[in-house]
Amino acid sequence: MGRPPEPVPADKAEKIIDALYEGRALTDICAELDIGTQVVSKWKAKDEEFRREFACAREEGAAMRVERASAAVDKATVANWQVVKMQAEHAMKVAACFCPRVFGTKVQLGGDRDGVPIKVSHVDAEKELASILAEAAGRAETTSSDEGAD
Repeated sequence: MGRPPEPVPADKAEKIIDALYEGRALTDICAELDIGTQVVSKWKAKDEEFRREFACAREEGAAMRVERASAAVDKATVANWQVVKMQAEHAMKVAACFCPRVFGTKVQLGGDRDGVPIKVSHVDAEKELASILAEAAGRAETTSSDEGAD
């Protein structure tokens, strides 16, 4: 059987979540706390509350990265604009990965906000098309009979 899972240490979990809210990289946080990123992955797998807090902190941290990049772009000079541009692009790409719903480039034209697309069955589409064609045919018959009455 295996060892029972160890509980997520509350002090380390809190430090990880707080640092993620600041937009810090998980690898840096784990190095500071002397734990591996795989340990954090295991904690997320076994603790639903930690997983939800982690995801929320990642999204907010992505927004913080974008805010910092935006501020840096505003202060860019002729001497450092290339470095600032590269950092800003990197921040946007990281934000798009961590929070695609807000910072991603995918355009969704329908469905709900969680990304479930509109479902259209083949049968419904055929019925709708038949209805449109019948209506158009009815209008054509009415128009031709009105012309013959004169």
